Amino acid sequence: IHYLTDRLMREAGADPATISKEEVPQIPVRMQMLAEGQLDAATLPEPLTTLAVKSGGRVILSDAKSLAGLSVLEFRSDFLRDHRDTVKRFVRAHDKAVEEVNRKRNAYRALLADKARLPDSVKETFPVPSFPSAHVPSEEDVRKAMEWMVENKLVPRSIAYKDLVDSGFVQR
Repeated sequence: IHYLTDRLMREAGADPATISKEEVPQIPVRMQMLAEGQLDAATLPEPLTTLAVKSGGRVILSDAKSLAGLSVLEFRSDFLRDHRDTVKRFVRAHDKAVEEVNRKRNAYRALLADKARLPDSVKETFPVPSFPSAHVPSEEDVRKAMEWMVENKLVPRSIAYKDLVDSGFVQR
């Protein structure tokens, strides 16, 4: 959340160092604090962003047109080395599921509402998102993330793209 907030601010031309950040790891608590005026702003995932807007909130920065906020599939290097075929089958199954959901979005609305525990007020109106197939991040995205991690002292030094990303598991 911290990285995404800083990245969105930089992309909008703002300096992340100009705001104080309060870490609130429990997302429902973060949403409640925003609603009660205990926070001036918050980085929220969907569907809480939609719920906040329905409650009078306003989106000031969004990652909707970016892949920066999406989930990542990670595997240990030894697992990739020892189970290449299993990982390839997993990625193919992931992509098949993505294709199915994207093709029949509304057919999966009830499942999304249940698994994502959507509030009743947004169950019928929340847009079922389009999911991307498995792909590797760009070198630029990895570089930006590494720079941020070094700057925030989460890692002692930058790690090379080739040492982090293996494109041999995704369709090109």
